[in-house]
Amino acid sequence: MVCPKSLTEPDTGNLEVVRREAFARDESGPAMVFDYSRKGSVTFNKACLDVLGDPEYVLLLINTEKKMFVLQRWRKIRRRERLPRGYKVERNEKGAYVQEECLLFLTKMAGLMDWETGLDSRIRICGKRTDSNLVVFDLAEAVMYTGGTDGNEAEEPAGECSAVETAAS
Repeated sequence: MVCPKSLTEPDTGNLEVVRREAFARDESGPAMVFDYSRKGSVTFNKACLDVLGDPEYVLLLINTEKKMFVLQRWRKIRRRERLPRGYKVERNEKGAYVQEECLLFLTKMAGLMDWETGLDSRIRICGKRTDSNLVVFDLAEAVMYTGGTDGNEAEEPAGECSAVETAAS
């Protein structure tokens, strides 16, 4: 059987390279999820807590210019202290969450990153540990999942953080 020419010699001008981040499901490394369902939540896996030394409180920091999100170990702040208040870490069976009912924050994040989210969207971002025991997330590496949590999810890039790059000709 002879293959048609179109199958053996593809038009390389239309080919795209799939980046490794599209398949990033390394559960052993730090990761966070923005969950837009119901009232919204921000969750972190156990690896994030391990990097930070299993904190009771964390501080969430964002650099809007570099599109970076940072998780830092924090402590409970007394009323008279002039420091930002951290978020209490609530643990569940899969890891931890720092805030439920934060749909307003998640909507602002989607606007910042030009993510087209729906109420069934979740955005997963793999993080990296720094020398100063911070967890840094590059928002441009986000991957969006749409659909239910029953395993029938569709994976797609979130806005400008495309998992597919056009190959240079």
